[in-house]
Amino acid sequence: MPNQPSKEKLWVYTVLPPLILNIGGLFTYGLYYALLAVNPQRVAGISPGHVRLAADAMIFIVEWVFAAAIIFSLRKSGANLNQLISPQSNLFHFRWGPAVLLFAGWNALFAVYLYLAGRINPAIWNAYQGLPLGLHLLEITLIPFTAAFCEELIWRAYIPTRMEVKGSRLWPIILLSSFSFCLIHGVFLVDKLFVTFILGVMATFYYLKKRNLVPLIITHWFIDLWSFGLFIFR
Repeated sequence: MPNQPSKEKLWVYTVLPPLILNIGGLFTYGLYYALLAVNPQRVAGISPGHVRLAADAMIFIVEWVFAAAIIFSLRKSGANLNQLISPQSNLFHFRWGPAVLLFAGWNALFAVYLYLAGRINPAIWNAYQGLPLGLHLLEITLIPFTAAFCEELIWRAYIPTRMEVKGSRLWPIILLSSFSFCLIHGVFLVDKLFVTFILGVMATFYYLKKRNLVPLIITHWFIDLWSFGLFIFR
C-alpha cells in the first residue's frame, strides 16, 4: 500500500472515535436517566429501546464517517480498499484453519461474556425494550454490518498498517489498536472493556500475521448478528 502523507495524524483514528462515542453516549444516556429521575413526564413514551436506538444511530454515523475518511485517504494516495483488506492475496484466499480458530474463539469468548453479564445483571436484556418490529429489523440489518466492516477496517487494518509504516513493533501495534478498540464500547462498562480488549488482541494479531480482513469481518458480523438477535428477540 502506498505510504500516506507524513502529516497524517494517527490520533485522529485512535483517539477521536472513542472520545466522540463516549461523550455522545454519556450525553444520550445521562440526559435520559437524569430526566427520568427528576422529571419523568418529559421522557414519557421514550423507552430504553429508543435511547439505545439513538446511541446506535450515533455509532452508525461516526463509524461510517471514519471509514469513509480512510477510503478517501487510500484513493488519494493511489491505493484501493482491496489492498488494505487483503494486501498479499485475493480477498477470499486465506487459510481455513486459523480463520476457523479465530471464529470459534471469538464466538466462545463473547458467548461466555454475555452469559455471565446476563447472570450478574439481568436488566441488560431490556436494552431494546419498547421498539417496534420494524426498528428491530433495521437495527439487526445495519448495526452488525457497520460494526463488522467499519471497526475491522479502522482498528484491525488501518491503524496497525499505519503504525507499521511509522516503524512500530508487533506488540505495541496490537496493544494500542486493541486499547482504542475497546474504548469505543464505553469506558463506563468495565466488563465489556476487558472482553473487547481481548477480542481486539486476538483479531489484530490474526490480521498482522495473515493479512486478510475478510475472516475478521465475517466473524465480527456473525457475533453481532446473533448477539443483537438475543437482545432483540429474546
